[in-house]
Amino acid sequence: MITTPKPAFPYTFISLLFLTLLPLLSVAQTAALGPDGFKQGPRGLLYRIYNPHAGPRIKDRDFVSMNVVARTETDSALFNTYDRGVAFMRIMQRVLPGDVMSGIEYLAEGDSAVIKSNIDSVFNKEQRRLVKGKYIIYNVKIERVIPYSGSADTAVFNERVKVYMTSMNDALKRAEPGKIKKYAADHHLNMNVSASGVNYVIARPGSGAAIVAGDTVDVLYSGVCER
Repeated sequence: MITTPKPAFPYTFISLLFLTLLPLLSVAQTAALGPDGFKQGPRGLLYRIYNPHAGPRIKDRDFVSMNVVARTETDSALFNTYDRGVAFMRIMQRVLPGDVMSGIEYLAEGDSAVIKSNIDSVFNKEQRRLVKGKYIIYNVKIERVIPYSGSADTAVFNERVKVYMTSMNDALKRAEPGKIKKYAADHHLNMNVSASGVNYVIARPGSGAAIVAGDTVDVLYSGVCER
């Protein structure tokens, strides 16, 4: 079975806000026009589709790849897949009404939308006090939908998802050398390349013996994620 890929960012409470809002609940309510051209969803959710595409709406158990920028009403950034350089991919599931996925289900492949999820509808009191404003605001671009047609289609569905995810991973790998080269140029670094392909710079050479396979070493380091 296909499993949801783990995101490549630290599991802080803020970064998990997006993940906790992701599960999908089917909505039977007829959407009503709200303020600023937004339509009304369940439990105070608002959504606005900017460039609707023809095609089936996203439903439970479909595979979805989407780029998402999430923020508070005070413009505090919560989540940005563009910064990660890879779209968020998951199998759709139903859980909470009023969360972001209650708006995603109105969309089709290729759609771009803004979705406002009412914080009081999706957070408990402890979580609620950590986020200011009334809404979490999501700018969403649906990149790819692979529809699930039922149990008879499971094997074909899984293979299609696997092929798509493999192609995305391969594209990321192909882009890595260019990103490393740009980083080195931007930071004026003269990079060395190891036999295994690791790019490195020795900022201050040591005077001790070189480390060899089998040695035990203590290493102090810090790391950052580059876009």
